[in-house]
Amino acid sequence: MCMVGEDVVNYLRTLRERLDYLKEHGQYWTIGTEGEPIQALFLEQSDAISEDPSLGFHAFIESEGKGNEIHAMVYDPNASPTI
Repeated sequence: MCMVGEDVVNYLRTLRERLDYLKEHGQYWTIGTEGEPIQALFLEQSDAISEDPSLGFHAFIESEGKGNEIHAMVYDPNASPTI
């Protein structure tokens, strides 16, 4: 049971670190189209984020109150892991 608790604590700690990282490094883009513009969240390739750069994107977007505004997430899914 202790390991389950540790897993949850580690997940939350990692998520908090990711949310902070996204707050500092994420960029909101507006992409023009022939119709309505597309709102996107961009994260440039970085070795500071682990093997799954998208982890935490949804939680970050929701925490920013932009859940109904962001239509796309732009990131490099092949970024090399270092964490």
